[in-house]
Amino acid sequence: MKVTLIAGAKYKKEFYQTGDEVEVESIHIPELIKAKVISPDTEVPDEPVETDVNKMNLAQLKDHAEQNSIDLAGATKKEDVLAAILKAGEGNGTEPQGSAADQA
Repeated sequence: MKVTLIAGAKYKKEFYQTGDEVEVESIHIPELIKAKVISPDTEVPDEPVETDVNKMNLAQLKDHAEQNSIDLAGATKKEDVLAAILKAGEGNGTEPQGSAADQA
């Protein structure tokens, strides 16, 4: 999504000046608004684009697991939570074993 900066900022290791138009990932829009880098009037996408669980932090992984009814079996470390999600087949573009695809 292309946005116009209302303040100078660094985004993805590049420095930008006020007024620059920058292509940003939709998932970053809320944090850029909060940091007062883009206008608070900027439309926030309804659903985040980021679905690559390998790029998520621990909190995002736990939220993802909860939203997708994935049992973490008491996992608390990022590596263990990620393993449980991948085992369930979520976030990597595949369906979990025993899914509706197997019933077709």
